[in-house]
Amino acid sequence: MEEAPLYGKPFHNISTLVKFEKNGEYSRHFEKLAQNIEKIDVIPDPIDAHFALGTYCEVLEEYTVGFKYFFKANELILSNSNYDIDVDIKFMENNKMKFPKNGRWQKFNINDGQASVPNFIVGMPRSGTSLTEQVLAGHSQIFGAGELTHLSRS
Repeated sequence: MEEAPLYGKPFHNISTLVKFEKNGEYSRHFEKLAQNIEKIDVIPDPIDAHFALGTYCEVLEEYTVGFKYFFKANELILSNSNYDIDVDIKFMENNKMKFPKNGRWQKFNINDGQASVPNFIVGMPRSGTSLTEQVLAGHSQIFGAGELTHLSRS
């Protein structure tokens, strides 16, 4: 923090690891960051800096000030996002057409007349989904696609 006082990531990392105290070890660094935060202009540093200051203020029970930092961080995220809900709606409508409720898609035959029905293994991180997929993929008639991250990146 002494070397790069206006980079947001080190502050964000510290804010997730340290229990702050008034006039504590990191106070002067965070106060300096607050005074100079408008000088940080390269994304994602201002976002990280605002989240760090929000956490810092929250721990010190300065909730109103902390909320302003959190709000600004989220505002910066939105302003730098090219998210378009219409793209997601089109994606979901397309999937609904491919996989209708009546199960018609299950009747498509490939592989010499054998039905090829996709099965999706979903779960939270570190819940055993990768191991389950690997065990099933060990069967000669099952193809394991690995982790598909398309939905999480949308």
